[in-house]
Amino acid sequence: MSEINYNTKKQYKQLSLVERTKIETLLNEKKPIRYIAERLGRNVSTIYREIKRGSVNQIVHRNGIST
Repeated sequence: MSEINYNTKKQYKQLSLVERTKIETLLNEKKPIRYIAERLGRNVSTIYREIKRGSVNQIVHRNGIST
């Protein structure tokens, strides 16, 4: 029997600035959240959390770009 090690730490990868910008662009194009998640290779809940957090909109305003 093979052993399963449940103590290994999961690796999490934060969204990059490029990914956040893509989320913003696709949202402005009225693309569904599921489509955005599939396109970025991320879980749907990750995209929802990012939108709820508001960091997607903050990127646009930090760069002086208004949508």
